[in-house]
Amino acid sequence: MYSRFAVAEDFSFLSPALNNLSSDIKSQLTEVVYCWRDGVESVSVVTESLDCLSAILNGNVPTEILEAKMYPTTVQASQAYQYLPRYGVDLDSIGTDSLRLATGDEGRQDVSAVAFKYNSSGNLIEREDYWRDNTGDQLGMLIDRYDANDNLIISKELDSVVVEKSEFLGSSELADKVKQIANEKGYITIFSNKVKSKESHIRIRRPHVMLAAHIEAMRK
Repeated sequence: MYSRFAVAEDFSFLSPALNNLSSDIKSQLTEVVYCWRDGVESVSVVTESLDCLSAILNGNVPTEILEAKMYPTTVQASQAYQYLPRYGVDLDSIGTDSLRLATGDEGRQDVSAVAFKYNSSGNLIEREDYWRDNTGDQLGMLIDRYDANDNLIISKELDSVVVEKSEFLGSSELADKVKQIANEKGYITIFSNKVKSKESHIRIRRPHVMLAAHIEAMRK
């Protein structure tokens, strides 16, 4: 049986910030997202535990995250449905004037994620709602962007599209290595490119059925 908790160890080579996390925090991570922004690398991680996110942020979890209305991901485990919240953080943004955090849906079923950006004082700069877009030739994300006062800046703008590994804008050698490990260990990988900037992402996670099986095993 696969363990969903190995993702941080299996892909720790992607970032010193990821590699340097404690083993306890690593064991609670369910996804790793590698980002290449015009030559600048960063890694975000996802956890289902608010306590884990708090540990990563040294207890400084913003109000918007604490009070987020979670629309949980549903997975099936032996006919019993489990509801899994998601919390994301860009590890390389911690301690900077552009801290990036995210949660799962806010009760809107077509929303994939809600992202927040904060300054070094912990004040909200902007919020972004990411909507699934299945209307084009490529699967993608539409974005609604709001300022700190909840004023809409951008509405349903195409933000990113799913691409083939060969279209990844960063290192092809790194993309090949990630894909090889993913194939060997049963991870799902999704490559995507931003539409209006030189930016690529690799999302790495376990299939939901494996998450469910692991939860069921822990219950026994």
